[in-house]
Amino acid sequence: MIGRSEIIDTALAALRQYGESGDSSFECIGLLADGSSVRGIKTYRLYQKASFLRAVELGEAESALCERKQGFLSHPHVKIFDLSEFEGSDGERAKRIVFSVRRDVPSAESYEAVRMFFDGGEHRCADTVMNIAKLTEETLSPGKSPVVQIGAEYDRSGREREIKVYYSLNRCRDFRDLYGVPSAYGELSEYLRETVGLLGFDGSVTESFDREARVIERFGYHPTIIGINFKKDITEFKLYYLFAGNREDYKRVCAEGYPFSRLGDDYSGVGDELFDGGLFLKGIAQSCVLHGGKSSGTDDLRLYYFRVPRQLKNS
Repeated sequence: MIGRSEIIDTALAALRQYGESGDSSFECIGLLADGSSVRGIKTYRLYQKASFLRAVELGEAESALCERKQGFLSHPHVKIFDLSEFEGSDGERAKRIVFSVRRDVPSAESYEAVRMFFDGGEHRCADTVMNIAKLTEETLSPGKSPVVQIGAEYDRSGREREIKVYYSLNRCRDFRDLYGVPSAYGELSEYLRETVGLLGFDGSVTESFDREARVIERFGYHPTIIGINFKKDITEFKLYYLFAGNREDYKRVCAEGYPFSRLGDDYSGVGDELFDGGLFLKGIAQSCVLHGGKSSGTDDLRLYYFRVPRQLKNS
């Protein structure tokens, strides 16, 4: 369990060290909350925004990845989106490389690039990734690939430990519709049920999601992306929401203490103090894990605190 003071001290220290008064590599603070406490905290940093970028050398892991994926990287629909680093409360450090895939082309062309990501490696998740892509396209964006990003995460020794894939949930008319329109959770419930089924989760996952989704949307957040992490015999499914409200909406988030109010009095005022320190809850992800054929963590929330934008400060 990570207490209230540790959350605030860690988050604001990271903002000072890596924010505008530091090396400008700060991306966000990530908190992992279960039904009763916060049990994880990470600082995410963006290499490409850091003042020390020129001093960064690709480690063995990243170099090996680029070497293995020359065909993928040279594909006209692919570019490196982010090379980033994060550090957990236990001192764990890891790197991730995420690639973006063009979506303003017919889905068949985007899918060609996505398949190339898996060339030259043993990736049992490749078929599942494509099956979920096609289900998402058929449901939400006919003719347009929903795969926004695909990437990998490495531990300090350079071993690939996770594959990460992200799919857009916006409704689009076709591939020429650049952004589409957001979907409400109620419009996605059947699709989510089918998606977690393809991953091997049982139906109770979406039942748990349903209850919390009503609360999340009430505070001005809307579902925008699903993310799936494949790690050996563990699969994690995340449904991401982004804040779409104004300053008054966010005042209500703080006034009602969400989401810390679900954790008890020990976390009272955390959201207010983080906001006063320059951080706001931009993203929320509902999360669940499949391990050994069993689902767990269906009440977990991942909370992403970014720097407060101007419109929330001044509106």
